[in-house]
Amino acid sequence: MKKTILIGLFWLFFLGAGLLATQTSLASNLWNIRFLNADATGGVLPEPLSNLNWQQQVWLGRAALQRDDISAARAALMGLESNPKPLAVAALGELYAAEGNTEKAIAVWSAQENFQALSQAAQAAEQAGQFEQSEAYYLPAYQLASTEIILNLSSLYIDKINQPEKAIPFLEQIITTYPAHERWPVWQRLLGDACRKMADWSCAEQAYQQALEVNPDDILSLVGLGHAARDGSGDLETAIDFYFQAAERQPQQYEGHLALADTFALQGRWERADHTYLQAIHVRPDLVGLYIARAKTVVKSGNLALGRQLFDEAMTLFPESDILYYEYAALEYQAGDLAAARQSIEQALMRMQPPQPWFYRQAGIIYTGQQDYATARDILLQGLDRFPQEASLFIELAVVEKHLNHPEAAIEAVENALAQSGQPAASYLTRAGVIYEWIGDTEKALEYYRQALLIDPNDPVALPGFQRLSGD
Repeated sequence: MKKTILIGLFWLFFLGAGLLATQTSLASNLWNIRFLNADATGGVLPEPLSNLNWQQQVWLGRAALQRDDISAARAALMGLESNPKPLAVAALGELYAAEGNTEKAIAVWSAQENFQALSQAAQAAEQAGQFEQSEAYYLPAYQLASTEIILNLSSLYIDKINQPEKAIPFLEQIITTYPAHERWPVWQRLLGDACRKMADWSCAEQAYQQALEVNPDDILSLVGLGHAARDGSGDLETAIDFYFQAAERQPQQYEGHLALADTFALQGRWERADHTYLQAIHVRPDLVGLYIARAKTVVKSGNLALGRQLFDEAMTLFPESDILYYEYAALEYQAGDLAAARQSIEQALMRMQPPQPWFYRQAGIIYTGQQDYATARDILLQGLDRFPQEASLFIELAVVEKHLNHPEAAIEAVENALAQSGQPAASYLTRAGVIYEWIGDTEKALEYYRQALLIDPNDPVALPGFQRLSGD
């Protein structure tokens, strides 16, 4: 909506200029009015004049882009390639981005020093789940306006693609370069988040403490210190103390309450956890994740019926939530009700926005559990069409291809999973061993079982597999 309003303001500005210009023809003015009315109401755009000026070409091209009509946008904008006007150049960059020509869009906007366009393209790609493309746009935008872009760039690395090590050098650079900036404590907190995700507890604690020295009421840094104590050293009492400080300093923020509730659940203090989840929900009744956390904790306490009831109530409150249906599907799968799990994951896929690889993976697992291998294969391939480097989809596909008795496809899928995962988990290596044992390649099966056991010596599949094949 905001982008549409901004574009509309641009058009109004140029429309006003066109209407006031003494050399503008009556026909051109009438076309402008018809165009503006049609664009504002979503109606049919007027046929282009034979002698459109460059501003009208931009309007027409951008309107076509808004309607996802790439061919019409190209027809309107390609005549502007030699036009040096900033608006024309920016519109060409939008066309290149819409066509998927990321490199050319970046070149155009970077030469123009248009970090806003780069940032908007990065955010659009991020919302669509195209994280590599998002990173490609954020990086040149950061070079042009580091203090404006660092929050989005670091959030992409820390929260979206789970590569916190990439965020750290950018955060350290900007912290050093701008020590007096008003966002300095926020950058320190983000550095703490990145270090914590890498299990670098001393780095995380130092960053959070430095953020708090500047802003003692930064409860997210207090919560971060609690997480470092809880997850780093298992010191739940110290963690709870930090969480209580956060909840007391900012009782109208949910983060302290949520961290307390999660930690009470870890201690098995189920009633206290449930009461604290309700405190968090009272503060932020619009956050579906709080309802999910409460319901899942109720299930962990052993009350499956109440957990289901809480999910049902949340679905009434948030009927379009994709993650709510995803989590309920996972719950029913674990409970053994595969029909309910399938119904829920299909609802999640219908609502999924933006696309997420783990939705496809969960669907594949559920269909496999129902022995509907053809459908499982189809949904995993759909996921891989969107996320061609997602190792978790390949590993599930390998299992499905084995069930379908497709040895070559199973091998290809498992090797892709291992290649894309970088440092494979023991479970990936174990599945590779199972598949190679299935096709009769004992040597490779033994090697993969051995690698899995180096990570997890008690792996329940790799250990007997290795013993069986090695004769031990």
